[in-house]
Amino acid sequence: MKKSLSLIVLILLFVANMAWAERAREWFMEGVKAHSAMNYDKAIECFKEAIAINPNEAGTHCVLGVVYQKKGMLDDAIFELKKAIAINPEHDWAHGFLALVYADKGMYDEAISELEESIAINLIFHEILESLSITVNPVFHKLLGHVYLKKEMFDKAIEEFKKAIESYPNDVEIHTNLGAAYSNKGMLDEAISEYRKVLAIDPNYAEAHFNLGDALNSLSADHFFKAGLLYLEKGDREAALKAYENLKLTNSKEQERALFEKLNPDLKKKKIESSK
Repeated sequence: MKKSLSLIVLILLFVANMAWAERAREWFMEGVKAHSAMNYDKAIECFKEAIAINPNEAGTHCVLGVVYQKKGMLDDAIFELKKAIAINPEHDWAHGFLALVYADKGMYDEAISELEESIAINLIFHEILESLSITVNPVFHKLLGHVYLKKEMFDKAIEEFKKAIESYPNDVEIHTNLGAAYSNKGMLDEAISEYRKVLAIDPNYAEAHFNLGDALNSLSADHFFKAGLLYLEKGDREAALKAYENLKLTNSKEQERALFEKLNPDLKKKKIESSK
């Protein structure tokens, strides 16, 4: 008899939980409709009702945080987004939107940290923003470009820095980072152009001077290397040797070694035979 009563109680609890879950879902969907209609006050009310029924749903806290952000209620947005992350630390949307809010508050170090976490979890957060037609603080593009640059995702970094420059055309840091992204892709002419833009804005920007020198050095190395190969093809060994001597001055060891082997194929052959 006791076992039967226990089973009945469990069934009733299960049915009740299903009913509560369904009611929470209904409030959530009402909130989504209100959000789509840009009725943010009603959306907040609906999402709060859903949370009152089911406080452990990370997604509801996340979307409530997004609505708060759109209304400029940034501290409330941070609270809800952190709540979502506490429930689900791998909620990439929550990390990404929290980064947006931090950017809005000028808390850029915190924003970068959240963006890095978001990207580590899932690489599609920015595409989600674009698909939702969400207008973000232009600083977000600068921050996201910085994260992509650190992660050596240079194409994405270039894309974000270009967007940032549209709003901040005289930001020397953005131009410098864009130059670095170009340089890492071997797009040296583009990199040099960015560094020169920086120095036109701020002639005393040390990093731009250093990076420009490095890029010019790399570019000259490419030219000396190619010249050496072309002279060899034409049978002008003396001119190729001059190109090699200039290449050595650039300290580009890999290209120096490659041209040396082209100039001295017999030495390379002997080295290969001796290693057998």
